[in-house]
Amino acid sequence: MAKIYRFNPENGAYVSEQDAVREDGATITVEAGHPSLTSVPAPEPRKGYERIFHRDRDPQKWTYEENHDGETVYDKQTGARVVLKIGKNRYLKYGPIPDSFTAEKPSGPYDTFDAETGKWVEDAALKRAATVPVSITPRQMLLGLMGNGMITEQEALDAAKTGAVPASVQQIFDALPTSAERVAAEITWAKMSVVERDHPLVLALLLAAEKTEAEGDAFFVACSKL
Repeated sequence: MAKIYRFNPENGAYVSEQDAVREDGATITVEAGHPSLTSVPAPEPRKGYERIFHRDRDPQKWTYEENHDGETVYDKQTGARVVLKIGKNRYLKYGPIPDSFTAEKPSGPYDTFDAETGKWVEDAALKRAATVPVSITPRQMLLGLMGNGMITEQEALDAAKTGAVPASVQQIFDALPTSAERVAAEITWAKMSVVERDHPLVLALLLAAEKTEAEGDAFFVACSKL
């Protein structure tokens, strides 16, 4: 028996089908260009696809288009989780996932999307900026140095009270290549109100102590909690 097929007038998506003959035996005719009905046979359903009727094409026909409606995707720029909804969230019509999204979930908050590989990769600079403090207080630094056995309790107290340079730190200052650098280091030590992670003096101290960048970062993170 002949059929007629109903489709969504906004996007052409298949809705339903019915017999083209009424109970009284009369045939239902559908004019070409009808906004939501056609007599063109719809194809069989296919998993993961939507059947779309193209009434503006010549000849009119059905096609299979990818259907990601209701799927969870992730914004490539922000990593934000988004549920696709047809007609919304940049998913304006049935078809592939929009280029600005990916179905792959980021593995952590510091991932950025690599367009070349199509994968999320951890951004070391982003992670460092978010997890390593820009600066700590002199008090925190002295407690950290003392806790790591780099200075004694008495040296920590003397440094806090008078700005005295601990012996181990003085050795590092003395090893600086020029007199001007040595003087600048001692003045900086005595007058600093904050200890910046990327200050040249801090970098020099870490280098002299044979600490890697990661170890220096870990030291600052630990000190920030004291």
